[in-house]
Amino acid sequence: MHRRIYRALLIAYPPEVRSEFARDMEETFHDRYRATRGTAERFRFWLRAVSDLVATATLDRLGVGRARGLGSGAGGGVRRARGASMIARILQDLRITTRSLAKRPGYTTVVLLTLALSIGAPAAIFTVVDGVLLSAMQYRDPDRLTRVLVNTGGPGWHGASGPEFADYEARLESFENVAAYRGRYTTLGGSTAPLLTMAVFATADLLPMLGVTPALGRTFSAEEDRPGGDPVIVLSYGLWVQLFGGDPEVLGRTVKVNGSLHTVIGVMPRGFNFPSPDYQAWLPLQLSLDNPLARTNHDLDILARLGSGVPMSRARAEVGLLAQRSFDAYPEFYAEHGYRIRLQTLRDQTVGESGTPLLIILGAALFLLLAACVTVANLVLARGETRKREVAVRTALGAPRMRLTGQLLTEHMLLAVVGGLGGVALAFFGVRALIAADPGWIPRLWEVGLDARTLGFSFLLVLTTGLAFGLAPALKMARADISECLKEGVRSGAGSGSSHRLRRTLVVTQVAFAVVLATGVAIMVQTVRNLYRVDLGFRPDHVLTMRLVPSFETYGTAPARVRFYEDALRRVRILPGVTEAAAVSALPLAGEGASNWSYLIAEQPDLSIGDAPFAPIEQVTPGYLDALGLTLVRGRFFNERDGPASPAVAVINEAMARTHWSEEDPLGKRIKVFDPGWPWMEVVGVVKDVRGAGLDREARPLVYVPHAQGHATAYLSHLSLALAVKTEGDPTALAGPIRDAVWGLDADVPIPDVATMGELIAASVADRRFTMLLLSGFGLVALFLASVGVYGVISFVVSQRTHEIGIRMALGARGARILRQVVGEGLLLALLGVTLGLVGALFVSRVFQPLVFGVAVDDPITYLGVAVMLILTAVCASFAPALRAARLDPLRALRANAE
Repeated sequence: MHRRIYRALLIAYPPEVRSEFARDMEETFHDRYRATRGTAERFRFWLRAVSDLVATATLDRLGVGRARGLGSGAGGGVRRARGASMIARILQDLRITTRSLAKRPGYTTVVLLTLALSIGAPAAIFTVVDGVLLSAMQYRDPDRLTRVLVNTGGPGWHGASGPEFADYEARLESFENVAAYRGRYTTLGGSTAPLLTMAVFATADLLPMLGVTPALGRTFSAEEDRPGGDPVIVLSYGLWVQLFGGDPEVLGRTVKVNGSLHTVIGVMPRGFNFPSPDYQAWLPLQLSLDNPLARTNHDLDILARLGSGVPMSRARAEVGLLAQRSFDAYPEFYAEHGYRIRLQTLRDQTVGESGTPLLIILGAALFLLLAACVTVANLVLARGETRKREVAVRTALGAPRMRLTGQLLTEHMLLAVVGGLGGVALAFFGVRALIAADPGWIPRLWEVGLDARTLGFSFLLVLTTGLAFGLAPALKMARADISECLKEGVRSGAGSGSSHRLRRTLVVTQVAFAVVLATGVAIMVQTVRNLYRVDLGFRPDHVLTMRLVPSFETYGTAPARVRFYEDALRRVRILPGVTEAAAVSALPLAGEGASNWSYLIAEQPDLSIGDAPFAPIEQVTPGYLDALGLTLVRGRFFNERDGPASPAVAVINEAMARTHWSEEDPLGKRIKVFDPGWPWMEVVGVVKDVRGAGLDREARPLVYVPHAQGHATAYLSHLSLALAVKTEGDPTALAGPIRDAVWGLDADVPIPDVATMGELIAASVADRRFTMLLLSGFGLVALFLASVGVYGVISFVVSQRTHEIGIRMALGARGARILRQVVGEGLLLALLGVTLGLVGALFVSRVFQPLVFGVAVDDPITYLGVAVMLILTAVCASFAPALRAARLDPLRALRANAE
C-alpha cells in the first residue's frame, strides 16, 4: 500500500524525471517506512515524505538544484535566479518546519485545535452577520426600497390604512412607486388535498417594484387589482413544483384559493421569497375604501421605492408634512393620538432588532480569537525556551538573523494557515447547522452561506493571527544574546527576564479577556433568568396549542364558525388525558398580536374615533380561563350561556381596570367598539394581566369577548382560532389524537403551528437565550485558556526556581510558605488581569443595554462575582505547581542542578 501511495505522490514531478526518481528513491523509501514503529512514527514519516516530495518537485520545476538553464538574457537570468532562490528558501523553510512540527505532535495538535476553534467561531458568525446585515438584498436597487410605518398612539410602529395608502400614492413625490400588501394564511385546493400556506395579497405595483422577473408568465395588472377584478394568482417556484410538478404549461390553469378558483398567470423564479420563505403565493389585494371607518384599520404593509437621486432626508421631510396635513384634515381620526409617519429602509426593517445580538456574538468571538492568540503565543514562547540554544548555535555558525526570523515566522504562519483551514471547515459546518436549527429570530438566514467575502475575512483572520502570536516570539528569539544562550545550556531551562515578563503579560491579558467575556455571560444569564421568572399571568405547564384554519367557503357565516368550534372543542374535551380545551384569536407570546380597536366607555362623554382609547380585543371560547390557567380577580368568566342571543358581555384585564376605573369597581360598567350601531357590552369579570406581547413588556389594556358574540360585538367572529388544550401528562403525546378529533369533524381543516406553551415562551426569548448560550461557550473557553495560561506560567516558574527552592528548603523553609509564595504569584497575575478586565467590561457591557432585562449592565454584584470566579480559577490553576514545589525534595533538587 505505501509503495502505491509513494508512486501516486510522484505525479508532482515532471515526466522526464519521474522514472529516475522512482528508480533511485523507491527502495530507500520502502526501507525507511519498514523501519517505523507505531502510529506516531508513521504519521511523522508521511509528513516528512510529503513535504520532501512537494518541495523537491517544485524546485525541479523552477530549475533549482538541477542542471537546467534559467533563461537566456543575463538580467532575466539573474532576476529569475533570485526569484527561484527566494522560493527555494521558502520551500526549504516549509520542509524544515513540517519536520520540526511532526516531531512534536502534542504541541502541534494543541495549537492547531486552538486556532481552528478560535478562527472557526468568528468566521461562522461573520458569515451570518454578512448575510443578514451587510449583503445586498436580492432585489433591484435594494437601498432605495423603503418601508412606510405609521404611529397613531401607543407603543411601536405599524402598517397604514387603505385611505392613508391612497394619500401616499397621490401625494408623495419623492417615490417612484408605492405598494401595499398584507399576508395571511391561505388554503389552496383543487385536484389535490387542501394545502395551507402563507400568501401575499398586494397591489399591482409590488412585484414589479422589486425588479424580479417571473420565471414563467407575468405578474397581475392594475385592472386585476381593482375590486371585482379577475381572480388570478402568481405561484412561487416551490409551490409550482409542489402543486403542478413543475409543468411548464401551468399558465392558464386554475387553483382553488379559500374556496374560489384563481387562474395561474405566473411563476416567480427559484429563490424569490418576499417577504420571507413562508410566503408561497401572490394575489391581487383588490383594496376597497368604501368603509367610512377604513382610515382606522391599519392593517396594510407599505413598501415604496425612492426616486433616483432623491435623498432619504427629502422623503422624510415630505412624509412629515403629509402627516401634519392629514392630522389637520381628519381631526376626528387623529385628534387624541396624533399621526406620525416613519421611513425605514427595507433592509433595516427586515433586520429589526436582530443586529444587536449578532454583533455582540461576533464581538465575543473576536475576543475569543484574541485570547486564543495570546494562548498560542505563550505556547510558542514556552517552546522557544527549549530552542534558544539551537538558534544560538546556528547564529554563531553564521546564519543571518533575518533568515532565522523568516524561518520562525514560516513555522508560525504554517500553523496559522493549517489552523485557519480547519477553522473555515468548522465555520462551514457551523453555518449549515445554524441554518438547519433555525433559531427563528434571525432574518434572511436562508440567504446565508460561505462566499468570497467570508473567505476573505477568514484569510485576514489567519494572517492577523499568525502575525499576532508569531511575530513577537520570532523577533525575540532571533535577537537573543548568543553568548548567554550558549552559557545557559538546554539543561537548565532558564530563560531571560524579558521572556518571563512577556509571558506574564500575556497571561494577564488572557485573564482580562476572560473577565470581559465572563461579564457578558453573567449579564445575559441574569437576563434570561429574570425573563423566565416573570409572572406570566397564566400557567403554561401541560398546555398544547395549535391553530385551526377552516375554509371561508365552508364557514363563511358567523353561526357556521361558532358551531364548528363548539363541536371541535366538544370532541377534544372528551379525549383521555385532556382536562380542558378552549380557543382564542391570538395566543399570548405567539407573536400573533390581536388587532387594536377603538372603543367607548358609557360613563365618558362622546368622543371622536381619534380621541377614543384603543386596545386589543381577544375572542375566546368558554373554558379559556381554565385551559390557559388565567387568574380571575373578580366577577366571572364566560360560560356556555354567553351565546349569540345572550346579552353582550366582556371581560377585561387589570391594566384596563386601572386605566379607566382605578377608584371604583369595573363590574357592571359598559364598553363598546367604536361604531354607532353596535351594542354596549357589560363588564362581567376582571382577570390578571397576561404578558402577551413579550416577557419584557408590561401588559396593556385588553378586552376579552365571547367568540359566539364576536360578529355582534367585535365586528366579526374570527374564522381562524388557536386551540389551547390543558392535559394531565405530556401534551405533545396528544397532538395526534387532537388532530384526529378535529379532522373527524372536517378533514379539510389545516392545523399548523402545533407547539406547547413552553415552546412559545422559549421562542419569545430565543434571541437572548441564543446569545447567552454562545457567549457562555466562548466564556468557558476563554476561562479555560486563562487557567491554562496561569498554570503554564507558574509551572515554568517552579521549574526555573527548582534549585533556589531546594536551597531554601534545605535551610529550613517550610513547605506551606513555599506553597503560599507560589500561589501568591498566580494570584498577583489574576488580580492584575481582573483589574484590567473589569475596566474593559465596564465599557464593553454598554452594548448589552438593548438586550438586558431586570439587571443593570454596571451591576456591582455581577462584576464582583466575575472577579471572584476568575481569582478562584487562577488560585486553583496555581495550586498544582505550588503543591509540587512545596513537596520538593531538596537533596534531589540540588543534585539535579549540580549534574
